Amino acid sequence: MEHVTKVASRKDVFVLLALACPVLVAGVAVLIHGFLTGRFPVTRNTISEILSNPTAWENKTVKVEGTIRGEPVIGVIYPFNFWLCDKENQTLRIGVKWHSEVDLSGKDALVIGVVKKGYAWVHPDHPGWRVYFIEASSIY
Repeated sequence: MEHVTKVASRKDVFVLLALACPVLVAGVAVLIHGFLTGRFPVTRNTISEILSNPTAWENKTVKVEGTIRGEPVIGVIYPFNFWLCDKENQTLRIGVKWHSEVDLSGKDALVIGVVKKGYAWVHPDHPGWRVYFIEASSIY
């Protein structure tokens, strides 16, 4: 009788391990994928929040809402091609690098991307100035 109980309890342990192992492997795979791709859920940010301390946001994924403006500044070369303006205060803006066949100017958008540091300049022979922008991975 004692032998039967030990076999049954061993069998239960093996069943438990057989069920737990795939779940554990899947969980570890999701964590590794999240760390490698940086695709953990991103909270919404404001443009002023990023502009107030851009170095803290550099190379981090952000989700920002605003109005897209495609106003190029004549004579200034920027590492991005759009501006994302705050809806309430249009003077607050951050650059957005995004390649699109569709004209997004004037559209309200939700931009998801990584904050990057670049340099803007008027002429390549003169020193430029540092600018921060969002390298967009999605625009909705």
